[in-house]
Amino acid sequence: MDANSCATENLCIDLMSPTPNGDTLIINGGSSCLPALTSLQVVIEDCMLDYNAVDTAYITNIILPTNPLDSTLCTWSLVDTNGTVSNYSVYYTFANSACYELQLQLYCYQKSSNVKTLILSQGMYLGYAGMNDSLENEKQLLRVIDFMGRVTPIEANKLLFYRYSDGSIEKVFIAE
Repeated sequence: MDANSCATENLCIDLMSPTPNGDTLIINGGSSCLPALTSLQVVIEDCMLDYNAVDTAYITNIILPTNPLDSTLCTWSLVDTNGTVSNYSVYYTFANSACYELQLQLYCYQKSSNVKTLILSQGMYLGYAGMNDSLENEKQLLRVIDFMGRVTPIEANKLLFYRYSDGSIEKVFIAE
C-alpha cells in the first residue's frame, strides 16, 4: 500500500527467501498470459544503478531456444527519471512451453540509500521453437533377419523379417 492508500494484491513476495535486507521497490510489468505457471528468477548485483531514480522497466528482447537444453536469452531495460536506459541481458531456463513470470532482481549490499533491492517482474509466454515430439514411445527397428534366422542387411527381391523394439515382427518383401 502506498502513501495514498492505493493497494494491490497481485504480487506475492516470499519474505523467507535469502534476499538482501533493505527496502524493496517492485516494478510489475503487465502480461496477457497470466496466471503464470511459475516464477523464473535471475539475481544480479549492480552497485552503479541509481535505485531511487528508476522509473520504468520492461523486457525489450527475448530469444527463444531451438534446443530444450538451452536457455532463453532475455533483455531487460530500465529507464530512470532522467531518461537514462540500463540494459541487462540474462538467461532463463524453463521446462516446457507455458506462461512464466520472469523476474530480474537487482541488488547492492553496499548501498546506503533507502532502496537496496529492485525486483522487476513480467509475465511472458515462452515456447520452444523447432522442437520435435519425443520419439521414446515410437518403435525402433532393431535388426533384419533372413528366412534362415540370420541377421542380414536389407536386400531387394528377398523375404526378410524386421524385428522392432516393442517385440513385434514384420514380414517384408521389397520387389525391384
